[in-house]
Amino acid sequence: MTLVGKYPTLAEIMSKMALFTIECFASSRAVISFIEQHHQDLAVVVTTDRYHGRHGGILKQAMTNYRRSGPEFVLYLTYLFVFYFAAVYICRFTAWLTNRPRKYFTIAELCRRYGIRHIKTHDVNSTDVITELAAAQLDLIVIYFFDQVFRPELIGLPIKGVINVHEAYLPACKGLFPVFFSTIKNDGMFGITVHDVVDISIDAGPILAQKRVVAPKDKSILYLDNFVNQHGVEIVNKVLSDLDAYRVNRVPQTGGSYFSYPTRDDIAEAKRRGFRLTSLREFVAEFC
Repeated sequence: MTLVGKYPTLAEIMSKMALFTIECFASSRAVISFIEQHHQDLAVVVTTDRYHGRHGGILKQAMTNYRRSGPEFVLYLTYLFVFYFAAVYICRFTAWLTNRPRKYFTIAELCRRYGIRHIKTHDVNSTDVITELAAAQLDLIVIYFFDQVFRPELIGLPIKGVINVHEAYLPACKGLFPVFFSTIKNDGMFGITVHDVVDISIDAGPILAQKRVVAPKDKSILYLDNFVNQHGVEIVNKVLSDLDAYRVNRVPQTGGSYFSYPTRDDIAEAKRRGFRLTSLREFVAEFC
């Protein structure tokens, strides 16, 4: 676990909400917007340390993904987790030179700006993290594009429980890379869902609210990840405005589908359906 920056102790913070996310291009605009809108209510932001956990370092993960999913998928992940940070730092430098406003910030920057506790960890269920969060006396945990499974002790910490924002129209496409799998396993129907997390089942809790998202044509999966995620801010804000009322009307999930990492055949199927994984032009345009 890494604590980023010097902030007030959790006992001194009056806010009662924690945000869990993995910092990458797919969720960046949505998460930045969420933090800026709710910074007064956020006590803690927890991000994943991708390269110090059981999956191994960046080279080991790249080789594993190459064997399983092929070079195009490795490039897609490189855009998500490597090129994204390079672009943010370049934009920060050019904004300083030109005195122009920025729309992309690292989570560490936002936490320093608003005095929010930032924890970076490869194991959210570790004793250290649980101790930190327990000291915060949280009312609610919001998960927004996160890659670790909560264990019961963590789920039971906040008074009002845990809610998750998932970038698919559940119960279809639970699990990893939901926008990608929506293209080949859900007839290209995209959506965003906010649901309760009640146990260790992945993306399977009762649905609080959801929305179908009409995606632009001829865009890459990389672009659509960012686009679909941005619709989640509006939905989760509505849920947060009256959580008790949404829970009265929540809908249990039945059936559906679950997917993990795509295979080479999955990548080929997406291409047959006209979907590219990445686009340098779209990526650069987003930052320029």
